[in-house]
Amino acid sequence: MINSFEELPVKIEFVLGKKIINLYEIDDLCAKRIISLLPESEKNIEIRVNGALTGYGELVEVDDKLGVEIHSWLSGNNNVK
Repeated sequence: MINSFEELPVKIEFVLGKKIINLYEIDDLCAKRIISLLPESEKNIEIRVNGALTGYGELVEVDDKLGVEIHSWLSGNNNVK
């Protein structure tokens, strides 16, 4: 049971990159295949909450674990805070 608004679960996603490919290229995908991304994609991570773009960050390594350092947070009208 949820006792307060702050306890509502939300889905947070960190998007490294997006790529558009043709249907025939999907057939060519297999294990160990490398899909190239834009240069410096690791510095332009999209942060999405429940599917909505909410900010940007950078992929970092801390204590042998990957994380995302938040660089900017968008306000309600998508302005950077």
